[in-house]
Amino acid sequence: MPSVKNYGRTWTFRPSTIAYPENAAQLQAVVAGARRVRVMGSRHSWSKGIVTDGTLVSLDRMNRLVRVDRENLRVTVEAGIKLGDLIGRLEEHGLALANLGSIDEQSLAGAISPSTARPSGPSTTRTPGTFSRSTGSCSRAAVTRTTSSRRSGSHAATTSG
Repeated sequence: MPSVKNYGRTWTFRPSTIAYPENAAQLQAVVAGARRVRVMGSRHSWSKGIVTDGTLVSLDRMNRLVRVDRENLRVTVEAGIKLGDLIGRLEEHGLALANLGSIDEQSLAGAISPSTARPSGPSTTRTPGTFSRSTGSCSRAAVTRTTSSRRSGSHAATTSG
């Protein structure tokens, strides 16, 4: 099994298995068949929250835009989509993220996970204006319409009511 390193190359480990499910049914099968499971996104975190000698699950193949509701400024995406890819997909629909940090290589799941900065247990809290971990969707405050000027190449996010 190849070793896994984090983005900053500050730690390395070797899981017994790395799984790459493409859908929820495959993910459920991996979890059901594993003794210990950790999930990784882009390995951007400095914490060792994904380190395991058991099964490591990569969400890289669960990266699709599932649904767009322009009227309510809501999108549903799979957890493994990278923020940079999400930005491009939203732009195709005249939408944008209202807020984005300096790193767009992160997966959506990693960007919204409480373990991005520190290891912690599952969170059931839904903060208005952020992404919902349970549904994989963006709230109204997190997605905005865009205005663009093709001539100048500039793009601006505009918020609505």
